[in-house]
Amino acid sequence: MRLIKESWTGEIDLPLGTAKSLNKYLIDLRAKLNEIHEHAEDYATQEQEKYVAYYNRRAHEKKRKN
Repeated sequence: MRLIKESWTGEIDLPLGTAKSLNKYLIDLRAKLNEIHEHAEDYATQEQEKYVAYYNRRAHEKKRKN
């Protein structure tokens, strides 16, 4: 990460051959982060459904008093 930061801020110059692999690295990193994000959303949805089902087993509807 330090290498990326220093190259972006201009503190160091990367050799020409490195820039392409750095670009590829960032593209791959973004794809992996998107995949992880989707997985986390799916997991959270599943866990929420489990929680609702568990809660509803013991829940009772409130009755109005006249």
